[in-house]
Amino acid sequence: MMTFRCLISLIIILLLISCQSQVTEKANLDKKGEKDVSEISLDINEANRLANLPLACIQHELPYKSGLTIAKEGDLAMPKEHHPAFYGCFDWHSAVHGHWSLV
Repeated sequence: MMTFRCLISLIIILLLISCQSQVTEKANLDKKGEKDVSEISLDINEANRLANLPLACIQHELPYKSGLTIAKEGDLAMPKEHHPAFYGCFDWHSAVHGHWSLV
């Protein structure tokens, strides 16, 4: 009985994956059946808007989502102590992306 359920589950998963790849392929095609390769442009207003996103939070230590494991009392420190260069923007990972987007 358990093998039959596993087989049915596998068939359903394969069907879903197959359908998803077909939808993705169709979404990448334009009306002529060719891939859509629109040009990407960046003007000064859009560049300023994108730069202001990380700049708005880059110096704010809190709120902060820590991914640290607290093993001893010394581990309880502000984000700036744990990651001096990358401590803003809610978590370390977002702070790194914010810094790189500015670069």
